[in-house]
Amino acid sequence: MRKLLLISYDFPPAITGVRRILKWIHYLPESGWECAVLTVKPVHTARRDPSPLLELKERGVPIFRSGSLDLYRLAEIFSPHREGDEKPGTHATGKSKSLMDFLRRWVFLPDDRCGWIPFAVARGFRLIRRLKPDAILTTSYPHSAHVAGLFLKLLTGVPWVADFRDAWTQNDEFFRPPTPLHALLQRALEKWVARRCDLLLAVSEPISAHFRGLLGGSGQKVHTLTNGYDDADFASLTSHPSEKFSLVYTGSLFGERTPTPFIRAMNVLLTEHPEWRADFDVRFYSALDDSSFMEIRQMHLEDVIHVEGLCSYRESLQRQMDATILLIFIAPGPNAAVMMTQKVFEYLRSGRHILAMIPEGACRSLLQQFEGVEIVHPADIDGIKSRLIDLYLKWKSGLLSVPMRKGIEQYDRRNLTIELASLLDKIN
Repeated sequence: MRKLLLISYDFPPAITGVRRILKWIHYLPESGWECAVLTVKPVHTARRDPSPLLELKERGVPIFRSGSLDLYRLAEIFSPHREGDEKPGTHATGKSKSLMDFLRRWVFLPDDRCGWIPFAVARGFRLIRRLKPDAILTTSYPHSAHVAGLFLKLLTGVPWVADFRDAWTQNDEFFRPPTPLHALLQRALEKWVARRCDLLLAVSEPISAHFRGLLGGSGQKVHTLTNGYDDADFASLTSHPSEKFSLVYTGSLFGERTPTPFIRAMNVLLTEHPEWRADFDVRFYSALDDSSFMEIRQMHLEDVIHVEGLCSYRESLQRQMDATILLIFIAPGPNAAVMMTQKVFEYLRSGRHILAMIPEGACRSLLQQFEGVEIVHPADIDGIKSRLIDLYLKWKSGLLSVPMRKGIEQYDRRNLTIELASLLDKIN
């Protein structure tokens, strides 16, 4: 059995960004790879899901945690924290917020978790000497994990895989350099990571194409390995459809990704058809920003749109199964084409209809392959309203059938992990 050291900042008990690596840990032993994990000591968050840690403990997976001086650990100490926030410091006010915003843009490279890098390198170096892994794998976001992986590769020579769950310099949510010098440094780091790693994975083809362009003739080491769904997660779930026209969103909303056009479309629709109001039930299992709350209040939609906050992974799958319509939001922008949210695959597996408010790009290209998916530009309020009316009238008349989605098996987590193991075998 070969050994893989997985290095990830995001890890349980945190909820976000953990599913991909958890499924690899679960299924890689079937292909001859056992895993150990290096991550950060938990930072306090309002929403946690410790259940994966129990499973990992039962399976005997070694988990090692290092310290950090990243922004979120500092924010935990110095910033106020409000119940329901997804991340500490999200709603910091006044001087503390201004300071954090300044540090994010002007000081921290490659991102605001860079304070983890020296701790991860020091602990990782000791673990490599002790565990003697056959390969190491770093996964981002944050890209600080890849910088730690770069140092560990230079120090130890162990084969290294860089996995990009998010784009780096293509990602407008995180890449906002304040000066040309900042942009130059970020692009240099990105290229250095791409050149030094032995295998580069990306969750969408546009990200892969970007790295192939950077690497030129050595771009053959770049592979697209999408996220997916796990049938085992759905095995014990049963759908309990609501008596109402239930629209559900699960997961994080951050940066420019906003439900505002959807909220405005709902307001127009229910203003034109007030008799439908009692049938609509919109649930966000997420943390909305203050502007979204204000929109909901100003439009008097509190009885229709409910914000429940982030929930556990299992509960989010159950909420998806119980919904009439599942919602997806991706903001338009210069590099929106690279965006591919993990929940897309779970949404497809749930068998619910999907209303996707997304621009052209990887996510749209994927969803266009399947029936039961309505796609509209995220800023098209009239288009969103039109799709809502069509879906509602079909539901009201009993014509909203369960979509048949042939071909989703290629996104099964077990199959995807077999592909990962095959790639790992080739660099050993």
